[in-house]
Amino acid sequence: MGARTLDLDVLIYGDQEIDLPDLIVPHKGLDERSFVLYPLFEIAPQLVVPGKALLPTWLQSAPCLD
Repeated sequence: MGARTLDLDVLIYGDQEIDLPDLIVPHKGLDERSFVLYPLFEIAPQLVVPGKALLPTWLQSAPCLD
């Protein structure tokens, strides 16, 4: 394979959990990325991340954004 021309992170896909060699959904590091969690919370405050937790639960331990 050649160099990647696009790097797209799929955070969630409905209520599906996908675990393939080239695709893991929900995104493996979603709970560690405040810059993703806060905007996601703004558009879906009661989101349940499939196989994981309620989004607000993760935000309780996420660092604040400046």
